[in-house]
Amino acid sequence: MTILQEEDSLMEIVQLVGSDSLPENQQITLEVARLIREELLQQNAFHDVDRFCPLSKANDLIDLVFTFKENAEKALKAGVPAKEIISSKAKYKISSVRMEAGYSSLLKSVKAEIEKEMADLIKRYG
Repeated sequence: MTILQEEDSLMEIVQLVGSDSLPENQQITLEVARLIREELLQQNAFHDVDRFCPLSKANDLIDLVFTFKENAEKALKAGVPAKEIISSKAKYKISSVRMEAGYSSLLKSVKAEIEKEMADLIKRYG
């Protein structure tokens, strides 16, 4: 099942009992699906950079989202609570990569920041 399909089925449960009732790995899945929807699939037609996204940039952005996913799963397995992972500050910078014309250096910086933040959480809880 793909992430967005799984999100769709989980949202029915969330609407009934709330996301806190889901297992932590499913909470991470919901967050990754949200990132995919908001940072990859939505575009701002009025923004000079975001109204058009070349395939190479879209590929780099999905790799960045999956960097978050892989590191989040590692942190979860190491005992980091899902709420701590979801409140990651570095993942919010994915949006700034999306809006940047010359995004290559920012992409590397955000990727490193995501990896460092998750590694720090693992050290704190692991």
